[in-house]
Amino acid sequence: MHRTSLTAVALVCLAGATSVRAQEAGPEPLTFVFSSFKCSLAELDNIAQASDSLVVPIAQELVDEGKVRNYFTLLHDWGDEWSFVMGWVAEDRAAFFSAWEEWFSRLNERHPDFMPWFFERCTDHKDNIYRLGPETR
Repeated sequence: MHRTSLTAVALVCLAGATSVRAQEAGPEPLTFVFSSFKCSLAELDNIAQASDSLVVPIAQELVDEGKVRNYFTLLHDWGDEWSFVMGWVAEDRAAFFSAWEEWFSRLNERHPDFMPWFFERCTDHKDNIYRLGPETR
């Protein structure tokens, strides 16, 4: 068989597999958002306590209201310099951004000193947004 014919067969197979997968996949994949911060390791327990008492309750309200599916934090145990991570799971990016604006508004309204306090302890930050890929159960 010629290389062109093999390529054509491969493309037809891939197109068919993609079509079947799209039909099986159903709704859009979930969106995962990670906001990672470089925080003082000496302050990490204080940051976690403040997050648990001030941030998490507001995030829980958004979960209870159906605006997002989940909120979580990750605390540095071993690895790189990104020592504190806030994570969100939402139906899609639009749902996340809407919930995040609401979360930020409520946080600033109820605890206006939190963000300045937090950024004194956490110097750098980056955000990543992912779509859920294939998963096992």
